[in-house]
Amino acid sequence: MPEPEPLWQSAEQVAASNRGLQYGDGLFETILVHNRHLWLGDLHWQRLQLGAERLLMHVAQQDVDSLVKRALQQAPEEGWCVLKVIATRAPSGRGYGFQDAGTDLQVSLWPAPAWPERPACITAGVAVTRLATQPRLAGIKHLNRLEQVLARAEASADTYPELLMRDEAGHFVEAVASNLFVVLEGTLCTPPLSGCGVAGVARDFLMQSVPVRERTITLEDLAHADEVFLTNSVRGVTRITSVQVDGRSLQFACADAALAAQQRFWSDLC
Repeated sequence: MPEPEPLWQSAEQVAASNRGLQYGDGLFETILVHNRHLWLGDLHWQRLQLGAERLLMHVAQQDVDSLVKRALQQAPEEGWCVLKVIATRAPSGRGYGFQDAGTDLQVSLWPAPAWPERPACITAGVAVTRLATQPRLAGIKHLNRLEQVLARAEASADTYPELLMRDEAGHFVEAVASNLFVVLEGTLCTPPLSGCGVAGVARDFLMQSVPVRERTITLEDLAHADEVFLTNSVRGVTRITSVQVDGRSLQFACADAALAAQQRFWSDLC
């Protein structure tokens, strides 16, 4: 399939000196837009600010707001699209070292994907690529996503629309582009993200909306789960009916927890 063209973008080109291009030195947010309104915009901004603090960057909200306002003027008055904000540290000469030279911002607007009326049910695989432990980067949406790039290359999206990812100890943390939730003995659980992984905005929204327990998820935990689903701030909820892992096929019901989560996500919009 050809790549979609942006509906609008603030910059046509990126300079060779851009530190995001050179080192992955930056952050990004991908935000769902409905009728020219940002969905969960406050949570996206909070994560962007947390990431900026971790990376010793300064991202001025008024600068982001100005570009976002220009982008939303190009969005359809009714309907869906996706906004992407990229913040990179401003160039400061050659080498890893940097001066407090400010932040470069890029904002673009993209067509939104189509969603099923009910959460899609998929078969997921498990990536061989592991997530490295780095607490300082855990949770934030930094630009260095090579682990996800390599994991996604392990299988086509037609074979496995999503791949679960494990940490160095073999614990399940997330999927390539989604956060993981499981129902164990009637309790909704999600893995902690203190060592690695991305704290998704949809994950945060759900954890603020319903009781969720953070706990380590092992292979045997996954094998005994009553229900498994994924969350993503653009796609919403995706139910997992089976996971193919280490020569085993784990089967799960498409039950009520995922549907309830999906309804909570879209209730603020529709």
